[in-house]
Amino acid sequence: MSAPERGGVAQAVPAAGSPTGKPPGSPALDGSRRLRRFVFVGASAALVHLLSAALCVRLGLHPLAANVVAFHIAFVVSYIGQSRLTFADRDVSVRDGLPRFLAVSYLGFATNETMYALLLAYTRLHYLVALAGVLVAVAAMTFLLSRAWAFRERGPHRSE
Repeated sequence: MSAPERGGVAQAVPAAGSPTGKPPGSPALDGSRRLRRFVFVGASAALVHLLSAALCVRLGLHPLAANVVAFHIAFVVSYIGQSRLTFADRDVSVRDGLPRFLAVSYLGFATNETMYALLLAYTRLHYLVALAGVLVAVAAMTFLLSRAWAFRERGPHRSE
């Protein structure tokens, strides 16, 4: 019985033929389980994003500038969580997954910043309420692109 089957922690030694350490052909997560993990990681990253933005504003940055700083802080939380939890069953190396997830995240951020700027300019919403709404709106796009492209496996043992 392996360490994960006994409830232990797997060693960080790559499996034979795998640059990620995940055995090729690991059991795929079902859609609802993957979505729950995505929501958990996304909510964690969104909380980090909101708290970081609030701190930056308190330190004197304009909310749009604070959003840029907060995005980059939250990106680290998001990538680690999505690669290690949501898409952990996929055999995707950091070399392949990180640049693709960064591209997905920057597309999401461009959408985020545009929507956020419009809400700040044309509504009376508090900057944190506006930012929270934007983060939720962009999450669906991020999930779909992450699942279909950022954490897509190569080769015949693709999951989903």
